[in-house]
Amino acid sequence: MGWLQSVAPLYLVFYGYEATGIFVLAISAYVALAMGLFNVLGSLLQGIYENKQAIKYTTLGLGVKLVLQYPLTLWLGVFGPLLATGIAMSWASYLMLRFLYLKYNLPTGQLQVNVNKMFIVALLMFGVTLLFVSGYYMVFPGNSRLSALVGLSLAAGIGGYLYLLACFKLGLLQRILGIKVTSKLQKIFRWK
Repeated sequence: MGWLQSVAPLYLVFYGYEATGIFVLAISAYVALAMGLFNVLGSLLQGIYENKQAIKYTTLGLGVKLVLQYPLTLWLGVFGPLLATGIAMSWASYLMLRFLYLKYNLPTGQLQVNVNKMFIVALLMFGVTLLFVSGYYMVFPGNSRLSALVGLSLAAGIGGYLYLLACFKLGLLQRILGIKVTSKLQKIFRWK
């Protein structure tokens, strides 16, 4: 979620300014969220020896993509294939989550608490970095690659640090990285 607010400078660094390319990258950022969830759930199913289910839901997702690809491309042009992929990955992810919940009695209570914490931290990081990027481009010109690279680097550093700090304060960092790595980060950044 952190790079959603930085698509314009990110695109500018690599390709120069072009409005359509920036919008395509922005849509791709949202589709990447669905693809990431799909990859995690597919790997999880394979890890618990539910390969047939993983393949079944992947095939159903591919079917949804094939059905939606042509009409969405006709309707939305370059954005059609991206949206077809996002919808297909979301559908397959929903099916995988439903399977895990029904077969393994997935403990949704604690899972929801942790997901909500991570979502709040991600929104906080998004908001702060969005404010930073907006302020940065009010002061420095946003049409040069060097300026975009500096702004992007600073935004990534600020966003990454804020995300780590918020996860540390909420106790998520210890669960994700373990106590040993968290202690090292705590010493490096002097967190209390």
